[in-house]
This record gives sequence, C-alpha cells and structure tokens, in this order.
Amino acid sequence: MALRLQLLFSFLMLVASPYFVKADTISVTAPPEAVSFIDGDNLKLFGENMRLIDIDAAERGQTCNAASGETWDCANAATETLKALVRGRTVFCQYSRKDRYGRPLAKCWVDGVNIAEALVDAGVVWAYRDKGPYVPNAEAAKKKGIGIWQADTQTPWDWRAEKRSASGS
Repeated sequence: MALRLQLLFSFLMLVASPYFVKADTISVTAPPEAVSFIDGDNLKLFGENMRLIDIDAAERGQTCNAASGETWDCANAATETLKALVRGRTVFCQYSRKDRYGRPLAKCWVDGVNIAEALVDAGVVWAYRDKGPYVPNAEAAKKKGIGIWQADTQTPWDWRAEKRSASGS
C-alpha cells in the first residue's frame, strides 16, 4: 500500500511539475542602432525577431476601411507608428516563451512606455484575437473611431485564415 501511494505521489508530481516551475524570463536591452523593423507587431533587436505579445497588426497587403468608404494601408500605418515610437530610442524587451515560429513573444518598452499598449491606444493594431490585457485599450480606441476603428475592417486573423483557405493550405 505504501509503495502504491509513493508511486501515485511521484506520478502526480511528475505531471504537475510544469505548473509549479516558473519559466525563465529573458531580458534584452537594445540601443537604437541595434533595432530594426519588420512590420507593425514585430521588431528586431540585435537581428533577433521580437513578436510583440498580445497584439496583432494588419498583414502586408491587407487594407482597412476608412470612414469615407475608401480603403487605406493600415499594415503600413502600424509599421510606421511603431517606427515613430521606437526609432532613436533604447528598447527593453522581456520574454519567457516563443511562438510556433520560434519568435520570442515579448513585452517591450521604450522610455517606460509599453510599445504594444501604445500601438493599441493609437488604433493601429488589434488586441490579439480580442482577448488579453489590451482589450480595454482597443475598446477605447474603437469608441473614438480612430485608425482601424474608423469603419468595420477584417481582423488580421480572419484575413490570414481567408488567404490560407483561398490557397488551399
């Protein structure tokens, strides 16, 4: 009986142990000359791609609807807003996990400003899949009708799914 309890306890500890171990957090500080830009939700520090966690920017080639009924290049607007926020400043990022493509899922700051939050506040990116810590910020931007919230626009995740479906992959 004691052996059974010991085996059961060992098994439970083995199964539960990942939930008790805190992942290591990696911090990266990059001077302005070590920062480059990929798109509206990805930047590179020392050549390594950092995916800004909890946000999603329009993809290259995706457009957004304007209040006027025209479309505009919201993917480029997100990238340019990110550049304006970061360029010439030191960037500090922290991450503890990577996405399925091997990119660090990072929270990044410049001069104490959370970059992802600032992009959501500016109305140039979505809170990732309408969940996470920036949903209230997205709702505030939507209420103001700024940026991507001027008119109904397809989300990046729906746009990607539509492209995958159309290509048969």
